[in-house]
Amino acid sequence: MAKMKAAIIRGPFDLKIEKVDIPAIDNDSMLVKVKSASICGSTDYHIYDGSYFKYNAWLKTPHIFGHEFSGQVVKAGKNIKKYKIGDRIGLGCKMGGMDGAGFSEYCRIYPSQISSMDILRKNVNYEEGALLEPLYGVLASAYSSGIKPADKVLIIGAGAIGLLHLQVAKNMLAGEVIVADVYENRLQKAKELGADLIINTKEKDLTETVRKYCAEVDLVIDAAGTDDPELFNTTIELLKANGRYMVYGHATKPSSVNLIRIAAKGVTVVGVAYAHDKMIQLGNKLVSEGRINLKTIITHRIKLDDLEKGIKRCREEKDKVIKMMVTF
Repeated sequence: MAKMKAAIIRGPFDLKIEKVDIPAIDNDSMLVKVKSASICGSTDYHIYDGSYFKYNAWLKTPHIFGHEFSGQVVKAGKNIKKYKIGDRIGLGCKMGGMDGAGFSEYCRIYPSQISSMDILRKNVNYEEGALLEPLYGVLASAYSSGIKPADKVLIIGAGAIGLLHLQVAKNMLAGEVIVADVYENRLQKAKELGADLIINTKEKDLTETVRKYCAEVDLVIDAAGTDDPELFNTTIELLKANGRYMVYGHATKPSSVNLIRIAAKGVTVVGVAYAHDKMIQLGNKLVSEGRINLKTIITHRIKLDDLEKGIKRCREEKDKVIKMMVTF
């Protein structure tokens, strides 16, 4: 049987590129040749170090991983109606199993089981297609947060997710968007993408700087997932009465939450209500129309054989890396 390269996780820090059988399809599945994938600096690293499994018991090892990717349909079962051989697709959240994923040369897909998938528009390339996965999550976050025109928005974190939140907030006519981070390269990219104020929290006090700029904000978006246990309590004080707090980033440790202040200020705290099928289609359209720039957040490219090094670099070189792509 024909073989493919695949990145297999067998346990914490146990990642190997191995040759495995290209999965066979049945009447309800299709085979996708992976063209591009991106490393998620949060989920992929936490799968690599094993911490992801503590909070997601359904995910088992060994499995092939990588959940942000795009590719081309090369085989399709007779019951597949929406897609055909030759279609270029972007998809996400294919996790678990040994039948392929983003970090493998081929992947077997059951369209009935994955709603976060769309045929790429003609002017959307494979790298952009791979980044539709984080984009549709951010779009769902923006809608869940209740962002309104003229809102003052504070985004914590200027990594790929923070920069996408910035672009979406601007598209939704936010009045002022403030972006805070500790890495200057990311903050400068935020400025380039239209941030009204950038704050390097290594150099300036976040509370003092925001207060001086606009007194208070309507919405805080945690796009960093920092393990700082006091981040929530610090930033909630920057919200106006009846403000909103979006928790997007995935911290790996519990946070301290002052329930008294939530009640006293009337703050609404929300997570992301995903609408995978609608949001990936919207993301595809926005990128095609030039309203969201995905290319600008790509800083590095690697081959599949260098995946482990790439995952480590995403974690250890945040002063250089924003988004790292895996090319095939």
